[in-house]
Amino acid sequence: LEVVRSLNDLGIKTRHPIVVTNWTNEEGSRFAPAMMASGVFAGVLDQADVYGHVDKQGKKFGEELERIGWKGSEKVGDRKIHAFFELHIEQGPILEDEDIDIGVVTHGQGLKWLQVTLTGKEAHTGSTPMPKRRNAGLGMARVIELVHEIAMDYQPDAVGAVGHME
Repeated sequence: LEVVRSLNDLGIKTRHPIVVTNWTNEEGSRFAPAMMASGVFAGVLDQADVYGHVDKQGKKFGEELERIGWKGSEKVGDRKIHAFFELHIEQGPILEDEDIDIGVVTHGQGLKWLQVTLTGKEAHTGSTPMPKRRNAGLGMARVIELVHEIAMDYQPDAVGAVGHME
């Protein structure tokens, strides 16, 4: 916003309009998957499908956008954009650790979301011998450790996480 304010304050005219956008649901922490708004804009995701995504409380993405006044009435894609630049805060410690004020992104991270179901078998804790147990929690702990190990094997660039379990 400060860049746009400065351009306006200095009376600078650009060749093309400047559009300031907030890509809602970038992280995907409430509504999965991540980047739904930009995905709809890019034509990768279907808008009606995205509006129907439900959070853990059973609330729909589209209805929540409407509730907070962010849904908007302009048709997606009606406004053609000549170029796109994303300004973003650093969410990690790299620039701060290097005492650098600003950086230029040289690459992006690819995302892969998986939904995994592990099925165990209930058994009495005190009387079921260890070799006969089928503990889904133990299986999940192993998956978490493997995700971590795989990310560590591809350092310094790879990251991995198990973001949600239920």
